[in-house]
Amino acid sequence: MASKIDKMAKLTEGLLSLPDQGAPSAKAKRPVGTPVNLRMPPDLLAAYAAEAGRRSAEKGRTVTAQAVMLEVLTAGRPDRG
Repeated sequence: MASKIDKMAKLTEGLLSLPDQGAPSAKAKRPVGTPVNLRMPPDLLAAYAAEAGRRSAEKGRTVTAQAVMLEVLTAGRPDRG
């Protein structure tokens, strides 16, 4: 049985064999906004997830429940009247 040190050495070898990606440039696109955690009723989350699934099937690519939520929240902003 391999020791923890042997396992770590094997993982390190694997990481070192990956191509060097370099550090991201200063011009790299950074996320805009502030992360927020929401706690919502399960039925509301299920509705967002169902809509996300419908859109994913329609578009042929993944649409997340968070993307649907953000669209709904943005559309209902008081400063966008």
